[in-house]
Order: sequence, then structure tokens, then C-alpha cells
Amino acid sequence: MISISRGFLAGIGFLLIVLLFTSPLSPYDARSLKQGWQLGHIMLFTVWTFLLSDLFLIHIKVARLCLIVFLTTLALGIIIELIQSFIGRGFSLLDLAFNLIGSSLGLSLLVYRECIHMPQAAKKVLYSLTAILLFYALTPVILSLMDEIKMYRSFPVLADFESKLELSRWEGDISIDKPGFSANEGNMLQVTLHTTQFSGTTLAYFPGNWTNYSQFLFDAYNPDTEVLSLTLRIHDESHYGSGRGEYADRFNQTFDLQSGWNAILIELEDIASAPQNRVMDMTRIQSIQLFTVDSPRTRFLYLDNIRLNTTESGK
Repeated sequence: MISISRGFLAGIGFLLIVLLFTSPLSPYDARSLKQGWQLGHIMLFTVWTFLLSDLFLIHIKVARLCLIVFLTTLALGIIIELIQSFIGRGFSLLDLAFNLIGSSLGLSLLVYRECIHMPQAAKKVLYSLTAILLFYALTPVILSLMDEIKMYRSFPVLADFESKLELSRWEGDISIDKPGFSANEGNMLQVTLHTTQFSGTTLAYFPGNWTNYSQFLFDAYNPDTEVLSLTLRIHDESHYGSGRGEYADRFNQTFDLQSGWNAILIELEDIASAPQNRVMDMTRIQSIQLFTVDSPRTRFLYLDNIRLNTTESGK
């Protein structure tokens, strides 16, 4: 008999199941928080493994118990994903993998607590497999935390692309590259601009309180001889609430980028006053988008040194 209270475990399991279907997170919450929330699948199926093993532990052999646990985990995971797909959430193979990791962790803990007796060789295989799988599951959270620490330490620099980890802050057809346009040039963000109606990139993760600054700046490199028309869009947290996502409720400005380097500077006063019927909340800036509209051919854009400045320091 497993020493931990069966009722207590069942209560935790029920709570975790509820949380799987009622995430309080928004698309703009920290990456580490969203990735950490996803680890709830591991916790749920660790608890599930304890409960299932408690029912079958004294009746069957260890090998059959492990098979039952993993097959049941897979079946329940598929059912959960199918239910989630009917309530607006996609079917996730990653969630299924996390479920199996949770079951592996649960079995490992049962072996460690000597609730299950295994040959020494089998223990080592189970422990090693579980450790590798947990490392795989935890690595994205750790990397995101590392980048978020750097992100806040670097503020008011929003992105300088000196770390490959910065790429996870962005969305789009992008890569961090060192094209070497000049001898002292560092890494830059290469953006591939396609021929779709809107094509570009979005900075989705950054410190959103801009109240102590007065200018938004970035450097853009157009590698073509032809002018590149680029639109900048910025909105705050209220944009999809009171603003309902309307064009007139956000900041929009289009620039004609000449061949070579272009230094772009926007006064934050202009951004704050951009919404038609309100003032943008400069303590909760939520998204920065750069894109082309109906480009006749595929183009490339390079971005660097995206930052905020005070008036005195912005040159």
C-alpha cells in the first residue's frame, strides 16, 4: 500500500485535471510561465501513476504494471487532447509526451520508495530514462528563464540579438544572423518578408512599462536597391479589450526604408496618443509588429538595436 493518502492524491489529481481545461494564462504571459504551466501534465500523470499503481500493485507483476500504466496514460492523454480540441485548444503531441514523462516519474518514485521492487539493472534503466526525459521537459523553461533575466537586465534595450535565446521572443520567418554588412557589425535579426497580404515579425515578449522613456528606436537594414515599405504596429493590453482590436485603436506608421541602413525614431508621445478615443497605456505595452503589405516578391529585412531612450540620450 502506498503510504501517501489515496484521498489526498485523488484531490490533487482532480485539481490538476480542472487546471488542464481552465488555463488563466494569456498569449502574452511570460514564456517560462506558459511552459511551466504545461508541466502540469507531468504532475498530473505522476499522481495518476501513484493512484493506478495502488490499485494493481499487489495483483500483477512489475512488467505488466508498467505496460498498463503507459498504455493507460497514452489512452487518457489522447482522450484529454480530443476533449481540448473541442473547446478551442489544439491537439498537442508535446502534451502526450509530457503525460508519459509523468508516468515514468511516478514509476521511478514508486521504485525509489520501494513500493515496487525491480532488479537493479531495470532500476538503472528506469531512472536514466526518467532523468533524460525530465531534462528534455525542463530545458525550455530554464532557457526561457535565462533569457527573461537577460531581457529585464538589458532594458531599455528590447533586443540586440547578441544571444540566440532572444529568438524565442519573436514570431515570424526569422533567424539571428551575422551578415557582416560592416566590419564591426554584430548579430542581427533576419526577417523573410513573403508575398502574403501581411508578412513580417512580432516581438511578443518584452518589458511593457515604458513610462520612464520618451523615444522608441531601431535600426533597419534594407539589402536591396529598391525602397522597402515597412509598417510598424504597436498596441497595449487594452487593445483587444476596450479597443476591440480596431485599426484606429493602436499605433500604426509606415516607413520607406532606403537601401542600406535606416535609423528609425518615434516619440513615445505619438504612440501614446495614437488610439482614437483613449490614451494608450504606456505601462502595459503588449506587442510590437513590423510587416510589409502585399509585397510583390519575397524580400529580406535586417533589424538591430531595438530600444527605448530618454529625449536627452536619443540621438
